[in-house]
Amino acid sequence: MPDLQGVGFKGDIFGYLIDTTLAKNTQYYCLSYTWGMGPYEYSIRMGDHRICIPRNLYRALRYLQLKDKPRLVWVDFFCINQEDAEERQTQVEMMYQIYQGAREVVVDLGHASDGSENLPGLFKDIIVAASEEYGIHAKPQTPNTLAGHWHAFKSFLERPWFTRVWIIQEVIAAKKFIV
Repeated sequence: MPDLQGVGFKGDIFGYLIDTTLAKNTQYYCLSYTWGMGPYEYSIRMGDHRICIPRNLYRALRYLQLKDKPRLVWVDFFCINQEDAEERQTQVEMMYQIYQGAREVVVDLGHASDGSENLPGLFKDIIVAASEEYGIHAKPQTPNTLAGHWHAFKSFLERPWFTRVWIIQEVIAAKKFIV
């Protein structure tokens, strides 16, 4: 698991891998994200090694990085040797336990570029509409007012993260998750 330290310079992220077992009751976080197709233009330093990573993973790790202390994070990109079929199979069989054992699962949906920053307005409008349904006085919204919000919501749900089958296991197993 990389231990992400907030001691970076020039955009670098620093970390290291530790070997541990689930039985040790280690406090860690899991990252749920969508693998990038490339290019691998960013990097993370692991000891004396620099590992190239895709932009979406870099952004997620930056978000997870604490300024004043290390954070232990399980990330499949680093923790599963994709070149070793036997290890990969063993890790995949343990995924539910890995996510279930995490203090928190952090879901990274990717960069907001589809209008999803407007979703709070949609949720407010849904609450207003529900309030009217139950007899609570609220200002009605017209379909034209909601159109932009619904488009943003549709775009949000079309993000690649939602198409991954693994997310079901990752979210169901989580004690707590944050998006």
